[in-house]
Amino acid sequence: MAGFWATAITSSGRTSVLALARPVAFGQVLTAADVRTVSIGEHSGVPVLAASRRTEVVGRAVTSALPAGALLSEEALASAVPGAGQAVATMSLKSGRVPPMVGPGAQVVVSETKPAVPGAPAGSGEGSVRGVVLDARPGPGGAGTVVVTVLCDQGSAMRAAQLQEPALVVLPAQGADGAAVAGR
Repeated sequence: MAGFWATAITSSGRTSVLALARPVAFGQVLTAADVRTVSIGEHSGVPVLAASRRTEVVGRAVTSALPAGALLSEEALASAVPGAGQAVATMSLKSGRVPPMVGPGAQVVVSETKPAVPGAPAGSGEGSVRGVVLDARPGPGGAGTVVVTVLCDQGSAMRAAQLQEPALVVLPAQGADGAAVAGR
């Protein structure tokens, strides 16, 4: 744990640490352009990463969406995406089946809209995939599709691979207490 606290490169009571040069999305892998060095008070008590750890940070993913200027800490960096028991699933959805505000960090459920048996109701929930959006972008050639990449559990990723006509629902943002967050 001692490695989490910046104590290197000190001059006149200040310490050089790592911060974000621009906003980053949940799961985004950091590049050299995303990270900058800033100077903070030596005894700030805030968990940060020393500027000397820059090469260790580049290439790692962040565990949440962060604004420009956010100080980096070990807790803000994922050890790996996907982590143990997780998988990344990519799905191509028709434009009308993806809300326009979907983006990185959104909590979503993706369900099948095509009934498995003719006459049966679609979207029964058994094949639903629940996860967090890592990326959403227009499909190749602008053919009216959106390619959505979702971080989910391994079982859900296998179900996602079997969806023939998926539709995506964005869930309310959740606060630390599990309650919906207004205005998101």
